[in-house]
Amino acid sequence: MATIPAVGRIHGVSHLLARIFPRACASCDRETSAALLCTTCSESLYPNDHPCPGCALPHLDGPCPCRLRPSPIATMFCPFLYGGELAVALQRLKYRSRSDIARAVGRWIGPALSTYATAVDADFIVPIPSHWLTRLHRGMDHMVEVAQATRSQVPVISALQKTRRTPRQAGLTRANRHRNVAGCFRVRRRWRRRLEGARVVVIDDIATTTATMQAAAMSLQQAGCVSISAFAVARAEP
Repeated sequence: MATIPAVGRIHGVSHLLARIFPRACASCDRETSAALLCTTCSESLYPNDHPCPGCALPHLDGPCPCRLRPSPIATMFCPFLYGGELAVALQRLKYRSRSDIARAVGRWIGPALSTYATAVDADFIVPIPSHWLTRLHRGMDHMVEVAQATRSQVPVISALQKTRRTPRQAGLTRANRHRNVAGCFRVRRRWRRRLEGARVVVIDDIATTTATMQAAAMSLQQAGCVSISAFAVARAEP
């Protein structure tokens, strides 16, 4: 089982750089030397302590229900719980085309992602992509930008393509979320040979039912990946 990286590792080098190059808080836009959120907004962060290694939900007494549901994802890690000002920052990243927040999020999670990817012996990190029409509308592919900004020691590759534009997952039931994204990803042709026998980590912003990550993992599995793990910035209640 992968060793889960400590949340505190997120803050090392990024905090040092932030003292030299002040930036705006990703939630309130106040100038800050912090990596992502200002001191006030950081008070609302909820570290995801003792998560289930299979689905990253906070640990419950007894076996986690995720063990009863088959999944192509071997392990999952989300350093924070979804809520507070982090939720505001992630919504601004996703729906307001904030490339500056994408870069800040990437720098912020970079050390934790690298530690996790190394722990699961990953060959590649694969961001969850947006459909091309969504990219055109927003002007960015937010998770690709986040992943590239992490500067991870494990290579980041844009190996997945989203083949159809799906309705937003928010507000859908678990079953409908899975139906919504089923079969909507495929591995790009130029990456298929390199992914045969590979171990990968898929990365997304928020994990709720994990339907999107599982749909992506299924495509990677069909392309020959032998192990797929998952990483999201924040874990939401399904």
